[in-house]
Amino acid sequence: KKNLLINNIKNDLKRMNQLITDISNFTRLKAEIELEKNEYIKLSNFFEEIPEIFSNNNKKIRLIFKKHEEDFEILGNKNKLIQVFINIIDNSISLSPKGSKILIQLDKENEKFISIRFYDQGKGIDLKDSEKIFERFYSDRQENIKNHTGLGLSIAREIIEHMNGSISVDKSNKSDYPGACFLITLPVKQ
Repeated sequence: KKNLLINNIKNDLKRMNQLITDISNFTRLKAEIELEKNEYIKLSNFFEEIPEIFSNNNKKIRLIFKKHEEDFEILGNKNKLIQVFINIIDNSISLSPKGSKILIQLDKENEKFISIRFYDQGKGIDLKDSEKIFERFYSDRQENIKNHTGLGLSIAREIIEHMNGSISVDKSNKSDYPGACFLITLPVKQ
């Protein structure tokens, strides 16, 4: 019983440490967003950098990028946008079966906005929770809770809104990707 109690305490300490780290990062991020300068980012170049980050994921999940024929430029902070992609893709990987795929598709919404959709083959998100999942500390995970504090999507929304865009959960329109579908909309350089 003593060893079980010690192991439980160690696990709780790890979880609290992760939570404190995430809260600290969230607070720092809010300050950085206000101070850092935005620049024009070419999305075709940006998209080429992302797969390398996830090339060795432990679930052997493959990322597929579908670019638009036009090379769009958006105004934003490249490092923060990478963080948004990491947060969304990490969530998709954690909730998707081994060996599945994640599709990231860039489209033109209209003359002023582009959309980036993230489709996965996981269990999906109940649309009634589509706003809750962006709240700080929200998580509906039963398993693997120790690695997720519920701040990733809240951080992603903070970054995207600072870039004058929006992020939401959308219903997947692809039968090959019945899981979650995240939609990011961003203004393009005119």
